[in-house]
Amino acid sequence: MSLGEINDRRTDTAIRLLTAVNERDRDAVSSYLSPDVSWWIPQSASANGDIERPLKGREAVVELLCGETRFFEAGTLRWEFHHVISDKDLVMVHGTLRATTRSGRDYVNHYVMLHRFDGELVTEVWEHLDTAYAYSRFAD
Repeated sequence: MSLGEINDRRTDTAIRLLTAVNERDRDAVSSYLSPDVSWWIPQSASANGDIERPLKGREAVVELLCGETRFFEAGTLRWEFHHVISDKDLVMVHGTLRATTRSGRDYVNHYVMLHRFDGELVTEVWEHLDTAYAYSRFAD
C-alpha cells in the first residue's frame, strides 16, 4: 500500500470517527481506536478535575465520546468539515460542530482535532476548541 493510500485511509477514519461520535455509535467509535488511545481535552476543560488529561484507554474514551452527555441534546450534533490534512501518522481535522445544548441553546463551535495513528487505528487525539464559548453556551 502506498503512503498516499495509507493517508487516504487514515483521513477517512478520522472523519468516520467524528461522525460516529455524533451518532453515539459506540461499536464504530471503538473500532477506530487503539486499546491504549490517549485523548487530550483542552486544559481549561479539565481544570475542574471532572475529566483526566489525558484520558487513557479505549473504554474511557468511548464513554467520554458516546456516553450520556450533560451538554448536548441527543441527536443534534452535526459536523461541517472545512479542512482535513494528512501527513505521515497524523491527520488534522478542522470543522464546525453545530448542536443544541441541554438548555436549548444553539451551539456553533470551531474545532481542530489532531489524530495520531498507529497503523490504521487512532492512538492519540488532541482536541482544540473555544472552551470559553462552550461553557457560556452550556450555562443555564
